[in-house]
Amino acid sequence: MSEKLNKLNLAIRYLIDRDYRDYRLVRSLNVFDPEYFRQLLKKADREDLLDTFRDDSDPLWAYFKISRTELSSMVVSPGSWRQLLDPCPLFDTWYYLASYKEMVGSRHPFSHYLLEGWKSNLKPSPFFDPLFYEQSSSWHKGLGNPLIHYLEHGLQQRQDCSLFFSHGWYLDRTPLPEALQRNAIKHYKLYGAAAGKSPVPVFDPDYYKSQIDDLTEDGSDPMLHYICVGERLEIAPNSQFNLNFYRISVQDQLADESPLAHYLSVGVFQKREINRRLAALENKPVISIVVPVYNPKDEFLNNCIRSVLYQSYPHWQLWLVDDFSSAAATRDILAYWSSRDERINCLYNDRNKGISAATQIGADHSSGEYLGFLDHDDELAPECLWYVAEEINRSGAKFLYTDEDLIGDDGSRHAVFHKPGFNRALLYSHNYITHFMVVARGLFDSVGGFNSEYDGAQDYDLVLRLTSRTLESRHIPRILYHWRASSTSTSIDHASKPYAHEAGRHALQRLLDAKSPTMRVEDTGLNYHYRLRIDIAEEPSVTILALTERDPGHLQSLKNATNYRNCSFQTLPRQSPGDRSTSLSEAHGMLTPQSAADLQELINGSSSDYLAILGQDTSELSLDWLTELVSKVHLDKSIAIACGRISYDGNDGPSYTVPDLGNQSVAYYASFLACASRHASGLHNLQYVNGCNFHICLIRNSDLAALGGFDFERYPRYLAMLDLCYRALEKRKKIIYTPDAVVTITGTRANDPIEDAEALQEKREFQQRHRLQLSGFDQWYNCGHLLTNGYRKKEFMQWLTGISA
Repeated sequence: MSEKLNKLNLAIRYLIDRDYRDYRLVRSLNVFDPEYFRQLLKKADREDLLDTFRDDSDPLWAYFKISRTELSSMVVSPGSWRQLLDPCPLFDTWYYLASYKEMVGSRHPFSHYLLEGWKSNLKPSPFFDPLFYEQSSSWHKGLGNPLIHYLEHGLQQRQDCSLFFSHGWYLDRTPLPEALQRNAIKHYKLYGAAAGKSPVPVFDPDYYKSQIDDLTEDGSDPMLHYICVGERLEIAPNSQFNLNFYRISVQDQLADESPLAHYLSVGVFQKREINRRLAALENKPVISIVVPVYNPKDEFLNNCIRSVLYQSYPHWQLWLVDDFSSAAATRDILAYWSSRDERINCLYNDRNKGISAATQIGADHSSGEYLGFLDHDDELAPECLWYVAEEINRSGAKFLYTDEDLIGDDGSRHAVFHKPGFNRALLYSHNYITHFMVVARGLFDSVGGFNSEYDGAQDYDLVLRLTSRTLESRHIPRILYHWRASSTSTSIDHASKPYAHEAGRHALQRLLDAKSPTMRVEDTGLNYHYRLRIDIAEEPSVTILALTERDPGHLQSLKNATNYRNCSFQTLPRQSPGDRSTSLSEAHGMLTPQSAADLQELINGSSSDYLAILGQDTSELSLDWLTELVSKVHLDKSIAIACGRISYDGNDGPSYTVPDLGNQSVAYYASFLACASRHASGLHNLQYVNGCNFHICLIRNSDLAALGGFDFERYPRYLAMLDLCYRALEKRKKIIYTPDAVVTITGTRANDPIEDAEALQEKREFQQRHRLQLSGFDQWYNCGHLLTNGYRKKEFMQWLTGISA
């Protein structure tokens, strides 16, 4: 009886309420989404309204009561937006009222649209445009309300209904269960927008939000905020898109249309430029992107192609070479994209020819002045080709590469690879360049292109040959390539392609054979990393200066650990135990004024071809440490100094990949300058470096004399070796680090907390003398490491140079 009474009371309330007819209309059309409305209540953290929603036996009636109360207290004006409690994902109450307030009058906005608005082609939301839906679907006005038609038909087919939401884009970048895929817009509005997902390829939510000082609840959907507010205020949708420039450049076509909407529908296919910097480039080379394709996941291939199509730099070609994929969907995808843009070209192999052959086929068919190479499941950052073209204009580079990151299925970042400037010695250790690689066509043709003999390491083989032919190699220190982490890729599993390691080793050996028969490539035990051995016919003479204060037995142990024959040991005079003013620094193998003078005396008395220096705390040496150092210097007259790897009681010691800006110790400062780039590029890799310390190094005696020797007068304790290194670099000499000459030291501390006026003066003198080099810092240290770890480059440069901003 009570249940019947409740229904009767509810019916009476409906009859006397002014929203009763609207309620009946919405209920009959079945367009209200109670789950969506409930989730909006939860997102708004309105517990009081949630109670109303729960207690009422009719969710739709609760919506009318709550929305009426909400709207009665608000002033809705054009040029603003807020997320209100909407009845379904494709009706935006604020947008509708702000756009059509005079037409709506006192009617409830949702019922106004359902009863009258659709007949005038009013948009219920920026994500539903009836004119766009009419052109892209089977709907026409004779079929009634387009929104209802979409909910009954288009939704199941994942039909796009606006330029501002691409189902294909969103679903390819947002892995969802099948049930959720049917309503991607709902997922985006409830979860995706808050997670930083974008509804269209050229809108960058993070960049957009970074331009707005106070984007709180309005920012729950940055795209809607942009459409309703941002575009009016000239707030860019991404870092390259200049709204005013674009509006002027297409003013004959634009009328009242949104610049972003025009670009999405027309401009991108018309090769429209989107900013003044791009338009002002003197040289706009066509860059041909070649993609070998073989059975990729559909969504990965789509994302790969989109990443080229929506490049801010429009002067490109895309050559997709299907290497006889067995998946029928692959050909369908290629055909679809090639039909959309004339710059997208597809080739189909009649049999599987392998990755090198497929890539070469694409390169042969392309006609761009430069070639770039992209894997079928990877992506380019939207600004990638823009920065490449700028660097070509700036330097005329023939070979270019960028930084990259490792991404998951949904595009989320797993890791970042900050690469050094071009470092040939490091390249002989492993292919640190990988992606994104761009090469002038003439240079590519001159080396013969790709070689199928090295499939699995085809990129490494090509890089080795290209860089051996040109000095015009440039690194763009920006993350412009997104490398997909997959179970079959070497991006996350270095054991997935063992043949690739062997192919890389053979490619490197072939290159070195052409240079010298004395060079051999050996395995290191780490896949895709190699050891370079160099045989020398005769041993040049070496004087080893051992900065040791230990007993004679220790010196003898160092001699026993050295299998190099043509050498002699010299030691510093023994100092008084415990006398810090005359002993060596315990922390970093630095010198004291007395030991510096003694060392200089030993240097002056040497007539050997080379001088080797070992620090005070040396306890062990790898048996071939000196052979390793000498071999890396002897065959290359441009190398003045070689240094080895330091083992701190069996480990690598403190990391200098990023600095401790709070540490003002001069000893720490010197160690960072000496070690930063080798730590960043891997202590296990051969590489050129900018500096070293006194722990383990070898100096060509003639170069030391030409440089005027160590300046112990200015730098008596900490910075004499670094000063020598920097002066060597000024004379275009090189310094090489080898991980295979190892010294083990003991009893050291991470830094020396004891500083005095003399040490600080030494640091100031060094900073002043080498200010120009310090301001550019280390060509082999990528300052992206600072940004990734939350540092501001301005603060780093102040710490490095001693110059306040």
